[in-house]
Amino acid sequence: MIETKHWNIKVPNGAGKENLITDLTQGKVLLQGIPKDQIKLYSVITLAKFIREEEIHDKFEVLNERGQALKSMSSGERKRALLDYFLAQETQVLILDNPLDSLDVEGREMLIQRIEEVAQSCQVINIVSRERDFLPFVSEHLVYQEGVLKPFESSHSAAGRSLLQGSIPEAIETIEVKGEELIRMNQVSVSYLERAILKDISWTIRKGEFWQLKGPNGAGKTTLLSMITGDNHKAYGQDITLFGFKKGSGESVWDIKKNIGYYTSNMTYDFWRNQSVEYMIISGYFDSVGLYQKPSELMRKRTEAWLDLIGLSGQKDKPFIDLPIGHRRLVLIARAMVKHPPLLILDEPASDLDDHNAQLMSDLVNKIARESETAILYVSHQDEEGLRPEKVYELKPGQMGSTGHVVK
Repeated sequence: MIETKHWNIKVPNGAGKENLITDLTQGKVLLQGIPKDQIKLYSVITLAKFIREEEIHDKFEVLNERGQALKSMSSGERKRALLDYFLAQETQVLILDNPLDSLDVEGREMLIQRIEEVAQSCQVINIVSRERDFLPFVSEHLVYQEGVLKPFESSHSAAGRSLLQGSIPEAIETIEVKGEELIRMNQVSVSYLERAILKDISWTIRKGEFWQLKGPNGAGKTTLLSMITGDNHKAYGQDITLFGFKKGSGESVWDIKKNIGYYTSNMTYDFWRNQSVEYMIISGYFDSVGLYQKPSELMRKRTEAWLDLIGLSGQKDKPFIDLPIGHRRLVLIARAMVKHPPLLILDEPASDLDDHNAQLMSDLVNKIARESETAILYVSHQDEEGLRPEKVYELKPGQMGSTGHVVK
């Protein structure tokens, strides 16, 4: 008979989550005496390994009820499929690594209900970065600090009091876009084979506006972003104007991308080269992964100002990959913003962040909106406490594709 005791464990960024997971999977803490092969880790890392096997070896172990491979599923579908896969095996303990991250409200509720059902037959350890992701049916709460599990005490957010001091550094050069409209879509629809994704999307983003793009998993947010960045061939033949260029009028991809600063949470893991923090930000001037050109003295000075703003001036020579995840996010947002692009796209920037670093991120985004001429498009499944977008564009799924609505 297995224990039915379950735990929520909060692990702040930089506290050593990997070490905790290793100790748990090896039965060194909380799980002494349980065979290692009956302890399963449910995480994005595990999903990535299965997806890699699909891509490299055509090995499809984890499928949903329709027989779909992981790569073709939405985030929520992947998480449910992995959960079912583990439960089909002999599992005494299920270790959850931020299971609710990147899920919409409905997806979160469905997954919580499924995990509660799972908890009737196996032990659940829920490791999270944020208090809001504690599973409501779990009564045992711990926090992992300094390599030790301790009793958890709830903390209160300091939302409303900015954690950043100073002003946004000025641009070196101005990127000019004619007129006030940066993006204009009129009755845009997208389908793949027989599947409708977007239906009659009409949306205009003007200079300096602060938008949030929201919608449930699978609503087409990624598809809509690809229409804006010029990466989707489905944009041709549609009534779309990007930064003064009518789509299909002979513009190059560079004509579009030079106007956009782009950040997605996945980028946190994409930069593996041993670049310094300073060089990582400077590379934003050259739109390169790594720095291969000699920066000007003015670029260095502006970079120092960005480092001062985000509180990392003392770590400018430190390898970027050695920074805690929250600091890496701030560096990458600064990197996307150094040229003051007409449009800054932030795709799920709060994913995996703890409460403190999520507030730092919100403070930085609010400051950019307030002190620069850059328009911001913040993409998320749910609202972020402390973030203050002026307008919200929401995608609502339907049988004929998702429709878009301005809700604020």
